[in-house]
Amino acid sequence: MESRRLEIVLHSAKDLCDVKRFGTMDLYANVWFAGGGIVSETRKTPIAQNSGSCPVWEFPIEFDSVPMKTDNVLFCEIQHDGTLFDRKIGEVQVPFKDLLDGDGSRKNVRYPVKIPSGEVMGLIILSHKFSEPVVTSSTSGTENYTPIKKVQGKKKGGMMKRVAESVGTQVVSKVVLLAGTTALWYALDGDQDENEDEPEDPNEDQVDEDA
Repeated sequence: MESRRLEIVLHSAKDLCDVKRFGTMDLYANVWFAGGGIVSETRKTPIAQNSGSCPVWEFPIEFDSVPMKTDNVLFCEIQHDGTLFDRKIGEVQVPFKDLLDGDGSRKNVRYPVKIPSGEVMGLIILSHKFSEPVVTSSTSGTENYTPIKKVQGKKKGGMMKRVAESVGTQVVSKVVLLAGTTALWYALDGDQDENEDEPEDPNEDQVDEDA
């Protein structure tokens, strides 16, 4: 199957859904393609600080040895860079058929952004071009593809994560301590019951007079 190099420039977006009640959104985008049971590596743009609903990236992205299959899909997921966790703003899915039908002149094209509720809000602007794959001694012109999976925003591993881990450790320690204390109490109580149930021999301390 023919493979070619896919060059993308993610220019900007406009009129996106604003998820912040206070302050201004800091937006970045994850870009990857998937199809035929595989998913490519994810490319991430720089964060457009204080960009609000109209971020500008002008970020070039390249994928080597992309299979020329019309059922492949290019994904572009826009995220807000949060303090504790990132929040998905919206996503664009572009069928490779649309990319292959293009004239390859790097013409800017606009695609609608679908927000998590399913509604369309905002546009993303990108350009693309297919060219011959670049073959190097280290990659041999191929990329490593992995089984397909959904890409989601990741939680930040900051203070809240450390607090949660600390609380979890304390809870486990207290449960183990309580279990050990309970087991010891039952053991001591069992020994006491055995001593109480054992009958006393009235002749134990008497000397045999007939001896």
